[in-house]
Amino acid sequence: MLDPLFDSKQARYFTEDFGKKWPPRIVVSLSGGKDSMALLIKMVEEGVSVHRAVFVDTGWEFPEMYTHLDRLERYLGIEIVRLKTRNSLDEKLKQYRWPDWKRRWCTAEKRDAFNRYVKSLDQDYIYYIAMGYAIDEVKRIWKKGFVKSWQYAPLIWYDSPVMGGDWRMTEAECLAYCRSHGFDWGGLYEIFDRVSCFCCPLQKKAELRALRTHRPELWQRVLDMERTIPFDGEHYITFQGSKTAHDLERDFAYEESLAGGAATVPQVPMRPPSPERPPMVHKEVVAEEPAVMMTDEERRAFSRENKRLARRHMLGRARAAQDLARDVRLPQDVRSRLLAGAEQIIKGGSPKCNGLLLWDVFAQAHKILIGLGVPGGAYGDRPRTESGVAVEHAV
Repeated sequence: MLDPLFDSKQARYFTEDFGKKWPPRIVVSLSGGKDSMALLIKMVEEGVSVHRAVFVDTGWEFPEMYTHLDRLERYLGIEIVRLKTRNSLDEKLKQYRWPDWKRRWCTAEKRDAFNRYVKSLDQDYIYYIAMGYAIDEVKRIWKKGFVKSWQYAPLIWYDSPVMGGDWRMTEAECLAYCRSHGFDWGGLYEIFDRVSCFCCPLQKKAELRALRTHRPELWQRVLDMERTIPFDGEHYITFQGSKTAHDLERDFAYEESLAGGAATVPQVPMRPPSPERPPMVHKEVVAEEPAVMMTDEERRAFSRENKRLARRHMLGRARAAQDLARDVRLPQDVRSRLLAGAEQIIKGGSPKCNGLLLWDVFAQAHKILIGLGVPGGAYGDRPRTESGVAVEHAV
């Protein structure tokens, strides 16, 4: 079932201009989490023709995820295409270290596997990718530009290539919707907010603490994975923030010792040194002299001096604006705003003029003068009379 937006005119556009078959085919990107699963169930229930549902297996999934996908296939009566990444993420980890917000190489591997599969399909058709973004993520999507022209988020926008009414659903509603169909992910959502890769460094510290508490075998696997990363002598191996996974292990163990009333910090072994990674050398810390605090009178004097300097700076800006306003090459409205803003500052008021800051008008005047070929624009030398006042500049 297609959205009325894709009417016969759109059909002719794709078939005649691009030589594609009609109607377009829909591929669902399935992560296995609550949002993408709610999308898939909703589409099947509404009678939408789903061409493929694709899941990319990173090898870092929770074991319960595979059982969950098997059950979902039986429930919907469709086959879920399961892909592997082109490169083993365990091997990529040794090369690129843990991913972070600026180096999400793991996401790039998943995206590459998904795109290669879509390109392997019958290219006589147009393919629309249905993404499981909930309405809570709309600001993040618009900010990052995640959704491309050929991607659609039916849980956010109803004017997508699928039609089933207003599907806008929050993350909480997606989870409740899936649970109403009998899916619980083996209790994972009772412990974690997200059920993607268990070793993801981008999850919250509370999630990692829960992983260590409830799934110690997976947390131990994270520590073992970190030991396989070679040290190149230049890049420090960090897992979350400035800490390694072993640093977090010591933090968690220390928290447990405090909760248990222990008097000493438990000795958690550090990551063992290797020929590629020499042991860390701690520098001797020299105690600094205590800082001298200012008295109340000194603090007030310091504040008065800062205000005096700021006022002096503002008056300098006002005088420069008055000087610039005498240049007849500028439009009259720009000159008027310069004079108004300067007058406001001299009177001790706000540097606003007609809703604009004086510096914004100054920058506008600078652009105009540069466009006229004036050397230096608003910041160039200005001819002056004997009294020191800038003269009117003729065009």
